[in-house]
Amino acid sequence: MTDTSLAALLAVAEPVGHAFRDAGYRAYLVGGIVRDHLLGRSIDDAADLDLTTDATPAVIKAVVEPLADAVWTQGERFGTIGCRIDGRLYEVTTHRAERYDASSRKPEVDFSDDVEDDLSRRDFTINAMARSLPDGDLVDPFDGRGDLDRRRLMTPLDPELSFTDDPLRMLRAARFAASYGFVPDPQVVVAIRRLVGRLDIVSAERIRGELVRLLGATDPTPGLELLLGTGLAEHFLPELGTADLVAVHAVGPDPVMRMAVILGDPVESGLARLRALRFANDDLATVRRVRRGLHQLTGTEDESLRRFVVATGPDLDRAIHLAVATAHPAAGNLGARISELVEREGDDGFAPALSGGELIAELGLEPGPVVGEAVNWLGEERLRRGPLPRDVALEAVRGWLAQR
Repeated sequence: MTDTSLAALLAVAEPVGHAFRDAGYRAYLVGGIVRDHLLGRSIDDAADLDLTTDATPAVIKAVVEPLADAVWTQGERFGTIGCRIDGRLYEVTTHRAERYDASSRKPEVDFSDDVEDDLSRRDFTINAMARSLPDGDLVDPFDGRGDLDRRRLMTPLDPELSFTDDPLRMLRAARFAASYGFVPDPQVVVAIRRLVGRLDIVSAERIRGELVRLLGATDPTPGLELLLGTGLAEHFLPELGTADLVAVHAVGPDPVMRMAVILGDPVESGLARLRALRFANDDLATVRRVRRGLHQLTGTEDESLRRFVVATGPDLDRAIHLAVATAHPAAGNLGARISELVEREGDDGFAPALSGGELIAELGLEPGPVVGEAVNWLGEERLRRGPLPRDVALEAVRGWLAQR
């Protein structure tokens, strides 16, 4: 939806809004769509819509079923009914007033008939706004619109209460600082410093999710500085304290590559951190390849370039980008130098001149460890000397075998 007018925003959920009004209930658009509309951002045609209402879950089902292509009730006991209407996904939730146990960030849900109760439990005032349906009146009991104008990040209720209830909100503060350029209110910063230990009750998966979103921002620096300045980073990512934030920014909005910069060396301790944060195995493999690739890039000579290409494998382009972002001494024209080398030597991945099967056939070797050792030796020769003609490679490996 490229039209950013209020009419265009309301038209998206108009059928649902009329259905609730006609049934005698109130419904409101809530969440990021309200915030982003006030910021003048266009709304993705495929974006899911969040609504809140004074209707109970049973009534929500009855209202949306005549309109919906499909209805989901997995979240019914928490007050949420999901549905698909004209290809768009909706989550419609009964107004909630939540209570938290100090040992958990999972709330005990109480339903409410007051939209302000619902908005008060939101993380920040900029997300504690709603648009009534179908008329579009703005419901803004905590001056979220004013905070948008001020670029201020503040909680609807007292920050210490908000972060005690749900400590993940402290990481969301860093994410919003990075993604939107909002400046946390001093009370927010003080509360985070006091409550960093509450992060212990948050799962590694949730922490990773917020961290990935933060690192996906165009410029993550404000969020990372908040993590450092409040002590949050020391709690779950202590490596950030010694990271080059300029390089983290420069590598671009690729969370895995930004983690590769932050974690630095030695690579195995960095991988242990990724495992602790429940990153996927593919992400671990990427970090291992690009970091080891930088170790192989010892200069501008061909051997160094070959070793860099082999070490980075499918992550070659990302490793080149990492070398440039971290101002590696050999990063100048690195991509062009590798392309020129491949053009000269052929696009064989700098593989050994002969396979194990070929060595067995040509030299009469018995299958076994010696064949693998010979292939590895030829691989080293390929990296050191460049491409070897088949007859030269055979003669060289004969000499190696005679001396071993």
